[in-house]
Amino acid sequence: MNKYIKILAVLFVAGSIFTSCDLDRFPPNSIAEPESLQTINDAIAWNNGIMSFFRGRINGEFSLVQDVQADQLNAGADFGNRMGIPHTWQMNAGTTEIRNIWFAYYMALANVNHLINSFPVLYENLTNAAEKAQVSQFLGNAHFARAFYYNELALRWSPSFDPATAATTLSVPLVTAFDVTARPTRATLEQVYGLILADIAEARRLLANVPNAQNATRFTPDAVTALEARVKLYMQDWDGAFAAANSLITSGRYPLVNTVAAMETMWVNDRSTEIILQMAIGTPVNEQPRFQVPGITTWSWQAANNNNFRGFNATTNRFAPDFLPSQWVVDKFDANDIRRPVYFSNAGTIEIGAGTFTGIYIISKFRGNPAIPGAATSYVQTPQVFRIAEMYLIAAEAAFNSTVRPNSDALAALNALRISRGLTALPAGTTGDVLKQEIRDERFRELAFEGRRLWDLRRWGLGVERRDPQNIAVLRPGSGFYTLSVPANHHMFVWGIPSGDVMLNPNLEQNKDW
Repeated sequence: MNKYIKILAVLFVAGSIFTSCDLDRFPPNSIAEPESLQTINDAIAWNNGIMSFFRGRINGEFSLVQDVQADQLNAGADFGNRMGIPHTWQMNAGTTEIRNIWFAYYMALANVNHLINSFPVLYENLTNAAEKAQVSQFLGNAHFARAFYYNELALRWSPSFDPATAATTLSVPLVTAFDVTARPTRATLEQVYGLILADIAEARRLLANVPNAQNATRFTPDAVTALEARVKLYMQDWDGAFAAANSLITSGRYPLVNTVAAMETMWVNDRSTEIILQMAIGTPVNEQPRFQVPGITTWSWQAANNNNFRGFNATTNRFAPDFLPSQWVVDKFDANDIRRPVYFSNAGTIEIGAGTFTGIYIISKFRGNPAIPGAATSYVQTPQVFRIAEMYLIAAEAAFNSTVRPNSDALAALNALRISRGLTALPAGTTGDVLKQEIRDERFRELAFEGRRLWDLRRWGLGVERRDPQNIAVLRPGSGFYTLSVPANHHMFVWGIPSGDVMLNPNLEQNKDW
């Protein structure tokens, strides 16, 4: 194994031992700083590590924990209490699912910060123009990743961004350099998002020469713009969010699909005109590829989700999912909606609790790419980071909330997405609360089970109401499951900082009521 990949492996092990604020305070010999970035090959190895870490932080528990905490899922009778603590809102500051995500993001930031601080020195020492361009792109990748990570951290451990209070609202620690003695305090939301926007701007400058493409598997200028649109939506920068999202829509590079077959190809076969960025894994030198996804030039074996939604047993040909969609969730999708037969299936047999059942809807959105061996039970595919559909949703919501854009802009973006999904256009002149609810409903449908629902409920000032379950005979009974009701002001909408960090770093202030 390349020695620089070993360095990244050391960081991974260290991250499982030290608290997150210690992730940038490893023993000095944990990162061979003077030796690790001297040549272009060193830079390539480190960049590969950054991309590998990024791929591992965009799926699985990074989207699932907040979704099981929200209102759209019910635990199956045999779910074994997997994710049961967040599902029943019984978390504390030591809850494993919360702690692991905090550690994972800060561990990735340790590597990203090393590159951001070290690559400029290497760049100046190189004489080959092509190598300098390559290092510049790698530095752009690092800035993009840091912006992405800090946005995800802020969503979990901060209240929703309010421009009126962002300068005083505590967010997460800003760690941007290797310092074995640092005990960082929490930055404000304004400071965190200031860094995010600065990183987005730098990533845009450094990645300007990377070609945009559908189904891109590397960071591109369009991916940077998509991240900007998402971030500015969460910041309530309505005009900035609309401008970024609309620039991708009007580019024409990512046409919406409008058939069930095309939707199936996007979610099952990992190919679509709509995909701005998805993550595939390149084959290391001297390693034989396990498979190749048709049309994707890089080899990939990245799990996009785990078996919480399906739990297929190939021997019995039956399903035993940990979580099932509520009936109201399925009913949100009209019969003509091209997403419905792709996102849900009720054709199989469920083996759960004391018997077997048919006609129960399970989530089939992440069923695995059939080109990948074992996908039927391991649900392996290339995770999608940004799609053009999200940009239509951002444009619609941002235009609706803008004080300078007409509601017709919101309606146009929303109707374009609705029509492509097989729904009828809303009438001209639709406005007010009706239009607002339609925008929210469409966002719920399009982004279902992708880890955005809890943050949307919080920023809209809505609580969690689990209702209208499917057959309760297949569900876990009891308080906190399909009868759960959580008010909008509940403190667990903002996660608690891991207790180990708070104990070891006296400068960290815990979130309210944790």
